[in-house]
Amino acid sequence: CFRVAVAGGATVELRARGSALGAAGARRVVCVLEDVSTLAGALRDAEARATRDALTGLGNRSFFRERAELALRIARAKGRRMAVVFLDVDRFKRVNDSLGHGAGDVLLRTLAERLHARVRSSDIVLRDPEDTVVSRLGGDEFTILLTDVHDGEATERVVGRVLRAVAAPVSLGDQSLSVTMSAGVAVFPDDGEDIDALLQRADTALYQAKAKGGNAYQFFSPRMEAQVRRRLALENRLHRALEQRQIGVCYQPRVAYPSGRAVAAEALLRWDDEELGAVPPAELVHVAEESGQIVALGRYVLERACREAHRWQAEGRSIERVAVNVSPVQFARDDICEAVFTTLKETGLSPDALELEITETALLRDEVGVSLALEELRSTGVRIALDDFGTGYSALTLLTRVPLDMLKLDRGFLRNADPNTPEARLVTTMVEMAHALRLTPVAEGVESLAQAQMLAATGCREMQGYAFSPPVTASLLRSHYACSVEGKNGQKIEDAQNQIEVKENA
Repeated sequence: CFRVAVAGGATVELRARGSALGAAGARRVVCVLEDVSTLAGALRDAEARATRDALTGLGNRSFFRERAELALRIARAKGRRMAVVFLDVDRFKRVNDSLGHGAGDVLLRTLAERLHARVRSSDIVLRDPEDTVVSRLGGDEFTILLTDVHDGEATERVVGRVLRAVAAPVSLGDQSLSVTMSAGVAVFPDDGEDIDALLQRADTALYQAKAKGGNAYQFFSPRMEAQVRRRLALENRLHRALEQRQIGVCYQPRVAYPSGRAVAAEALLRWDDEELGAVPPAELVHVAEESGQIVALGRYVLERACREAHRWQAEGRSIERVAVNVSPVQFARDDICEAVFTTLKETGLSPDALELEITETALLRDEVGVSLALEELRSTGVRIALDDFGTGYSALTLLTRVPLDMLKLDRGFLRNADPNTPEARLVTTMVEMAHALRLTPVAEGVESLAQAQMLAATGCREMQGYAFSPPVTASLLRSHYACSVEGKNGQKIEDAQNQIEVKENA
């Protein structure tokens, strides 16, 4: 086939077939020309559909693999280093969920254009500007091939340039949205000898970058594989542990100062796996959120805590309420009102004996939806506490719009017990603000009598921390707080701490 220019500047594709005429050695030929422009165009379209992403126009997974294999052969033959960069959009699901899939498609097309524009020809495998090595693997996942990588700093410059370019605001209808991406990088031959290995390890590095909060990149290192293996093991072991009720719940009292009377106890996770050992609570919650098991875990803790608190009520213990933390991810994925009301009914616990602790993150994700749920819960007597106040965005106007009962001050403000420090003055201000808004201020992480006295001077009377008691088992808590009338309500905090520690170590 060949192309021929025709009148008007257009071109047609022709296919020629010829036959010689006459005896051997004759020089006459009959030639038939056939216009195959339509067929050739259809073949090109079919090839493009097979190797190009319909939404963004970038190369697709097949295109990526074809070019990556070529790049790998060149790198291996010439002794070069090459890199695979694996990227995805941070919190992309939230865009689809809140603005719709149409907006998500616009966002992906915009990011694809920015990625392609920012990867310069000197960074790519093929020098032909018609060829792109920025590919969309699917969903919000993209790849970039970098060839002839001389050093890590050069690769860092390219990846950093790309992440900065995509972080510019994107216009979606009448909204301007700030979106970021994260990236993982694997280098041939250090991190793998074939494309599958490089992709897998770039993906592993990407996971580590996203674990930092996004808008970041990470180069693969062998220790990451151990972390990934642990994460996968945790996911599998967690599923089994929930089924077999192997995850423990302990309780840390919250006391009224200076009496030492327990006004509540916070339910805290404890998991000592027979294969993995003690799993930190923060890691446990993170794995549950990432693996889609946070709703099951949250409901499990809620049921355990409510059942234990009902026992306190039935036995006349001095502990008035149990506090349960609700993950922002659980709040987003679960019907929290249904979960609470069902659990209260099944365990027999009175609603006014339950506190739910939420974070500012949950409120900022969906203030209206969360506020409606909290209002419904409070209408039955359930109390709501804003946890870790001062560590998040701390949008003070939220305190006037969201139905709350308590404000838990983060432990970070209590490092210095000197009342003349800026931190102490900040605590005083937050306590006064809580009182002005008719919220009960609660201090977390109180570790010394000096801190307790400083807090009391500000007007904060409810405290929690090792100055009063470490987290203890349910049975130890019950044995310490005997009953509401004749128990140890009036003892000093030093005695309360000593008694619990002695019994815990016995």
